[in-house]
Amino acid sequence: PETPEANIAPQYTIVEDGGNSYLQINFARPMHDNAIEYAVETTTDLEDSWSDSTDDVILFSIATEYDGMERYTYRRTAPISGNNQAFLRVAVSQRQ
Repeated sequence: PETPEANIAPQYTIVEDGGNSYLQINFARPMHDNAIEYAVETTTDLEDSWSDSTDDVILFSIATEYDGMERYTYRRTAPISGNNQAFLRVAVSQRQ
């Protein structure tokens, strides 16, 4: 939210792990506290509600990047082979 660079936008990938395919999302965020809350949410149907439960999506890794940024990678816990479709998004809000 503070940096107008395209490389901080969320990026989606499908990764293979243990013979299964998983939907993954990663995004950059500042290392300092900027009063912004980030929540990664998932659903298998855009008509239903989104979930940020660790039963559905997990923080997979955090990597230090450039200029005080970190790249967070989240992954759906269920393989996509078990679902016809799946979606991930990053919900961003200002901390009160």
